[in-house]
Amino acid sequence: MKFMIKHLTVLTIALLLLNGCQTYELTCFENDQRDIKEEAVYNKIRAAFQDTLTNWVERELQPQRNFEDCIYKLDDALICDNNRTKCIFFILVNDTSSASKIHFFTKFIGCEGNANGTWNFYYRPYPTTYYSYLTEADNPFDYMSRETYMSLVQDGLMSNCSVNDEYLTGRTWFSDDREKEHKSFLRDVP
Repeated sequence: MKFMIKHLTVLTIALLLLNGCQTYELTCFENDQRDIKEEAVYNKIRAAFQDTLTNWVERELQPQRNFEDCIYKLDDALICDNNRTKCIFFILVNDTSSASKIHFFTKFIGCEGNANGTWNFYYRPYPTTYYSYLTEADNPFDYMSRETYMSLVQDGLMSNCSVNDEYLTGRTWFSDDREKEHKSFLRDVP
């Protein structure tokens, strides 16, 4: 019994330390977001993507199917590498169609700067969390934002209280076949 109590105590301390580290990294993430919102790149990318998304939907490409019968919100977060050449962000989605059992989910977008100062946007098939238990009364967009931030932090986004460039510019977000995957995402509606 003494042995079991000792191991449970060690396990509890380890879990508290892990939770403390994640809370610290989440605070670092929030500080990074506060800083980037003061940079010109923040508004430039958001405006460019809003135009791109409008174009995708107007042309009745595949993203229209993702946002048809949906209320969606471009999250405030813009997560960039230290050179501000590669970034990710996400769209929070509330599916209002009556046939859907899944009400809320997240879509990720990667963007890369070009030499001419414009941006290329890519849909990213990052593991998406579905929030089928949330309702409009739960303030779901705020909840989904925080859960997504925490998921990214747990996945390795932050290191030494700054964005981990190796993680951000790695294959998860900027794979060699990103253009091919993106073209598949944008395929015309059959």
